[in-house]
Amino acid sequence: MLESKLTIRPPEPIPELLERRKGGRLSDRRQPKQQLTAVPAIPLSAEQIRDARKSKGWSQAKLAGTLGVSQQLISHIESGRREPTSEVEAALRSVLKL
Repeated sequence: MLESKLTIRPPEPIPELLERRKGGRLSDRRQPKQQLTAVPAIPLSAEQIRDARKSKGWSQAKLAGTLGVSQQLISHIESGRREPTSEVEAALRSVLKL
């Protein structure tokens, strides 16, 4: 068999960043991480979600489509039969500006 060699060169700025890391210059510029204290968010109530959705003039189906969840889930959340997961709650807060 014939011997072959393949060289892959990554696009800029990757080589430059790798060189900085090897030389230690990148680590010299790092700032110390600040400690962030998490403020516990107050859970959204079913009424808040329903009122915010209605104030936008959206149906449950439109909200569900925007979030990528089922309309039935939105119905259950708004009726209080289910609690939203942390991901769904974050998406609700973002989309409904809560």
